[in-house]
Amino acid sequence: MALASAGHFTIVERGLLDRILSEQQLALSGLADDSTGARIGKLTNSDAVITGNISSYDIKNFNEWRESKQKGKFRVFFREVTLGVDVKIIHATSGAILSTFPLSDKEGDGKEDPGTLESPETLFSQCADKIAQRVRFRICPRMETFSMTFDKGNGAVAEALKSGLQFAKNSLSDRALESFQSTSEQFPSASAPLFNQGVILFQLGRLDDAEQRINKAIDLYPTSKIEKTTAVSLNTYAGALSTVQEERRNQYRLEQQKADLGERAIFPSLPEVKTGSASDASWRTKLRIAVVIPEILLRRQVPDPAGETKIIQTLIDAGFKPLEQTRISYLRYTPEVAAAIEDATAAAALARKLKVDLIVIGEAFGEEAGVSARFQSWRARLEARAIYSDTQEIICALSEYGSGADTSDVVAGKKALENAGGKVGLLLVEKLDEYHNKKGGLTRGVKAARDESGIVQVIVERANIRLEPTRASAILGTAKSGEQLKLLDISEDWLYIQKADGTEGWIHSTLVKKVR
Repeated sequence: MALASAGHFTIVERGLLDRILSEQQLALSGLADDSTGARIGKLTNSDAVITGNISSYDIKNFNEWRESKQKGKFRVFFREVTLGVDVKIIHATSGAILSTFPLSDKEGDGKEDPGTLESPETLFSQCADKIAQRVRFRICPRMETFSMTFDKGNGAVAEALKSGLQFAKNSLSDRALESFQSTSEQFPSASAPLFNQGVILFQLGRLDDAEQRINKAIDLYPTSKIEKTTAVSLNTYAGALSTVQEERRNQYRLEQQKADLGERAIFPSLPEVKTGSASDASWRTKLRIAVVIPEILLRRQVPDPAGETKIIQTLIDAGFKPLEQTRISYLRYTPEVAAAIEDATAAAALARKLKVDLIVIGEAFGEEAGVSARFQSWRARLEARAIYSDTQEIICALSEYGSGADTSDVVAGKKALENAGGKVGLLLVEKLDEYHNKKGGLTRGVKAARDESGIVQVIVERANIRLEPTRASAILGTAKSGEQLKLLDISEDWLYIQKADGTEGWIHSTLVKKVR
């Protein structure tokens, strides 16, 4: 429904799709196969097929005691659901995977009467609707129109901001920017003038400058709140910062879509990007990259690092094919990675172990920056180096800060780490492009062929498929005797395989034999 309501797409009716699937006797498991997706697209006369599977879901019920002057002590009951989906977009003509990405969302409800809580089905439906909107956004990012709210300020600052706000209302952006800059000089400790400069710079397309101003405004916010010089919440500032960063990612996504699809473009209505022409970026898909960024938040190791995830997503958006996080999760907090963070030789050795050409390795930390009213403000620092596996050459060394604000310290810290990761990811893409153009090609060290591909067959009654290449790791599923599995990678005595239903994981080499 999210795609249909956009007005830019023609959606195949579900009834027609069901009839075609029935006639073709396509099983649900077959939908995960890329060639099957292409056939469905052709049968329905579609340009692309969006498919995927639910990767995670959870329901939590809990309660907590609260207190107010009117009611005294009372109990509030909560229900919270989370939903994760792995999405794949397949080109109907060629069967090529145009994009693959994970999405997740969370919805909740809280009431004093537990019987009136929203049902899990309703909350899951709300999550699904949000995820559908984000799928639409990924498909055609420039169809989204972003806007920001100006901070009108309070007291003397509000009076000084009136001229700039009037200029902005009349679309006189340059005059508005000058006015807001003058107000900042007059009130150097006020956040509102800086924030409004960021809004204007965003409208002018100067994203780096906009991000800088908004970050400074966030840093000043706690002080200015006490002085009552701002008219909006810190959450508004944090949302604006996220908007600027998302717009930058949109530009990368659009440019890469145009470069990848070329004459096969299934979304011809996408407007031109004015940030530079898309050059031949086919070399990006040939470069095998691993990203390993351990994170420390609230003095604890983070099992699902937000900064690392954001770097990987930025690389994917730019056309690179980084190693999946599940392939390195078992290594992230080992002494081997700790040594690789400090030493380029150890990092190159780790890259060779992971069978990649380039490793992006570093570390990230989050810490509380201040508390204002109900909001907690966090700052994060992420440092990373890109190192060649063959030559141990350091392509670049990057370090960036990020900010985040939320009522929860964990969420605020995650946002800060994610923002820092987004900055590093964008810089990394630029540095890799520069190096590729200057040195005659980043792919010079990429192996032309690898022998880790093929088909293996299970030779025992039942073989466990594990999350990590160790017998102590969690079991993701099993494979039966005689079942054939696609071989994707090898790590010593362990094989990384994929089942026909799309399940991927590690299996011990003694449990299978090579078929081809």
